[in-house]
Amino acid sequence: MTTQWVTVSNEWLTEVKKRWEGYKESRKVLEETKPLTEQELRKMDSTLKKTTAVMKKIKMLNKEHAASLSEDLDKINLSKFVEEMAGAVAETKFKISDLPSVVKLCVGIAARYSRFAEQLLLQLRKCLPAKKSDVISNPAKLRVDLRLVAELTLHGVFGKEGLQSIGCVLVYINGTEKTDHPSHSLVSSLFTALGWELAAFVMKEEDKNGVNVDRGDLPTMELMTDERRKTMGDIVITYWKSIGQKVNGLCQQINEKKRAVRRQERTKGDATSEIKKNLETLREEWTKWREVEREMANVVGEKSMSKDEDESGDDSDEEAIVELSKALEEGSLSLWPDSDARSFYETLLALRKIVPAALFKDDGMKNGETKMEMTSCIEDVDVEIEEGEEEEERSEEYHTDKFSEESMADDILEWDDEEREKEKKKKEMEKVDEEMKREIVYAENSTEKKEFMDIFLSELYGMTNRDNIDTAVLEYVNNSLNTPINSRRLKHFMVKCSRPDVLPFYARFLATLDQVMHDFVANVCSLILERFRDQLAHYVNYSSGERIATTIMIGELIKFGVIPRAEGLVCLRQLVFDFRLPAVEVLCTLLENCGFYLFRSPDSHTKMKTLLEVMLKKKKRLKDVRLNTLLDNAYFSVLPPEEQSSSSRPSIPPMFRFIRRMVTTITEGSIVSNLKCIRRLDWTDPLISEYTLSLLSSPWMISIECLPHLASLVGGLNELPKHDWIAVAVVDNVLETIRLSLEQPRLLNQEALSCMIYMGELYNFCVCNSQVVFKTLYQVISFPESDPYSWRDLSRIRLVTSLVSTVGEFFRSSRKSTSSMMCFLAYFYRFYWMKRGGWVANSPITEYGVQAPFPKDVEASVKDLHREMLKGRREPKSIQDADESVRVVERNFKAKVEAVLRAASQYDGEGGEGTSVERGLEMLREEEEEEEEEERYADAATEEVLLEEDTLFGKDEGQVDERRVTKGRISDEEDDEFSSQFDKMMNDAIKVS
Repeated sequence: MTTQWVTVSNEWLTEVKKRWEGYKESRKVLEETKPLTEQELRKMDSTLKKTTAVMKKIKMLNKEHAASLSEDLDKINLSKFVEEMAGAVAETKFKISDLPSVVKLCVGIAARYSRFAEQLLLQLRKCLPAKKSDVISNPAKLRVDLRLVAELTLHGVFGKEGLQSIGCVLVYINGTEKTDHPSHSLVSSLFTALGWELAAFVMKEEDKNGVNVDRGDLPTMELMTDERRKTMGDIVITYWKSIGQKVNGLCQQINEKKRAVRRQERTKGDATSEIKKNLETLREEWTKWREVEREMANVVGEKSMSKDEDESGDDSDEEAIVELSKALEEGSLSLWPDSDARSFYETLLALRKIVPAALFKDDGMKNGETKMEMTSCIEDVDVEIEEGEEEEERSEEYHTDKFSEESMADDILEWDDEEREKEKKKKEMEKVDEEMKREIVYAENSTEKKEFMDIFLSELYGMTNRDNIDTAVLEYVNNSLNTPINSRRLKHFMVKCSRPDVLPFYARFLATLDQVMHDFVANVCSLILERFRDQLAHYVNYSSGERIATTIMIGELIKFGVIPRAEGLVCLRQLVFDFRLPAVEVLCTLLENCGFYLFRSPDSHTKMKTLLEVMLKKKKRLKDVRLNTLLDNAYFSVLPPEEQSSSSRPSIPPMFRFIRRMVTTITEGSIVSNLKCIRRLDWTDPLISEYTLSLLSSPWMISIECLPHLASLVGGLNELPKHDWIAVAVVDNVLETIRLSLEQPRLLNQEALSCMIYMGELYNFCVCNSQVVFKTLYQVISFPESDPYSWRDLSRIRLVTSLVSTVGEFFRSSRKSTSSMMCFLAYFYRFYWMKRGGWVANSPITEYGVQAPFPKDVEASVKDLHREMLKGRREPKSIQDADESVRVVERNFKAKVEAVLRAASQYDGEGGEGTSVERGLEMLREEEEEEEEEERYADAATEEVLLEEDTLFGKDEGQVDERRVTKGRISDEEDDEFSSQFDKMMNDAIKVS
């Protein structure tokens, strides 16, 4: 056991030891004194005169009577008056100063008559409050009775039952005194006298005259175990902290009144007498309760938690609010980032002027639905969060429940059981009524209306247009869709929606509908807020997407004014207070969505600023880099960092700025001039060469339309003898970026897409050959995917379609390249249909029971690729068709490999020089050359020859076959010769210029 040293006063330590000696003496008396037997009772005086006199003294019990009665216990037989004695002691009103004598008397009676302790505790319990319906009629009598029960428990008269009675009273006080604390003197007096014995409280001494003692050396007893004392102490600490919260609340009200007085004095010259009088009243009440809180803090041995008045005359917040309001009125500052956002959130459809009044009778609350109250006054929002406040509020319920678990409040538990039964029966009746009403409503609602509502909700699910949403509101109100069952379906649809892109439009839908159906919209907002708090309390039951969607919906409704700004501050305060992992993510989402709006609103500016300051303080404790980044982004979305002055920016050399401008601002007309400038750079300087290569290898820094111009510039450098190494370095860097994007999926998607298009343009300008292109394409579709959710990552399909579309025109001009591309497309279609199969097998089910469709943009890009590269060919419609195309490709290559092996075996038989495989390949090349010559002769004789790829993808019977080679067509060799001569002429012109 660890040593815990505390500093206490000599007087307190002496008093504790003295009381401990008294407890030992009383317990010794109870152990050594045996109850009187029948023979001993017969020997004692039992005359009526004596017994009557004793009973009169007990009913008028005080210090003197108790001393004389203790002497009469061995002389008078009181066995027939045990119940009367217990009742007289419990009902007699005596002072605290009389307690030692009364306790001594009770110890003596309990030692001689065994039934006295049980009867006395039973009578005292009748005087102690236990149920919530009980009322304390005489606090002075209750203070004495509670102290008597505690003393008799410690002296050994009562056992655990006495401790349970004290716990019942404390639980009752904690449960009934949430705002007012009339029993503070009772609790304070009890634990001032018996704090160490009952709750292990030590009244610490800060003076130099104190004594350092170890808590383990202080006397304790077996009945008061550490667990029981801790439970008792936690209840008292909870009561003290509730007093502290009240004191701090009064202090906050005083500070607000003082600011109001200063504001009136600044604007009107003097404050009104009424507000000054209210300020003085608050100050008197605050002074009184501050003394109570400090006294309780001394009892529990903690530092006072009360705050002092804010004496500073700093009016910076008020001045900021005044300046903010003035700027908003003048138009120099706006609540919205641009005019479109302002129009979206402020200009709503005037529904009341369009819709007849008979169509918008509010029936949103007819079905027994309850509407949660929302905070509408910003001044009522408390944004001050103290350290340790979280543990305080969470521990209150825990310790109260703990007392109940230890059977300290049997009556309270009995009362709770009765209340639970009543509430359970009430809920069952409400449920039955609701089911009956639903059956009636379903019967009334026709099938036709249900079909109309299904169509309406399906259209509403994909609406991302302002005009369409306004039209949907009119349709819902005018077309008889506003029925109870449809309202319930729409309500469920709005609350459970998890698509972030449509939530702003749904919020506009509700804001427009709020003009004619306020109760319905208020009920939807209440359900959304209730769902938000349930997600925060039971975040394990919800996904991250659901939590973020609910938060975005709340932020949008706040910006439309449907949910008050005060309620938004309450949600933010709750998130800052919690500050766990899911709460931090939701907090960042809410700040990014409506934090800017709340910060620039004059009435919520001050409290929003306070919440941001508290968030920054708590952020320092986080060690997670990701959460810190999220919080920084959220904070700067509300308070963008001020633009840095030019002197504070890092200086960039003029040469680097010139190079960057040459690369990033390239156009079709500036290619030649930029090429002249870049080739004249000092490429021997490693800094300049490295910086220029990094810019030439970063296609994402310029727009897609300018990538052909940049590739043309690199192609021009490739034609120069001294600068041809630059093109090789650029191609290597681009290939490395594509490789990194495959190794780290979803991290470099945008960069990879730009690099794929850039790679195609580099091929078009003869910087790299077709082998590099095919190697890149095969790498994209064959690189292993380790993510179990790779079925939803379709970026590789987009990369392939982008590159093939860029180089497709040049590949169609060469028969050999066309055949290679056809082989690749066979493997690509298999990859594409594998992705589609994974999507069908794993994609989630929407709210309407329909599987999420495959992305239309990906499907359209693949169809465009097919029309461009395989015009007139049949497109594979399933994974089976794609596998069949791959088998055709592999079968053709297998035949060629077998031919090589056959030629190699023949060569081995003849005993030729060199390896057999090389000889086989040479023989195969000779055979191919002979076949090509035969084909050329066949073409000259106007014979129609089908291209080789016809065996790979069959012809589309619905289209005319345009892939036959007819008479008069220019041969592929002539096309290649013309292209090479044309490129050479263009390069010579560039060099001469």
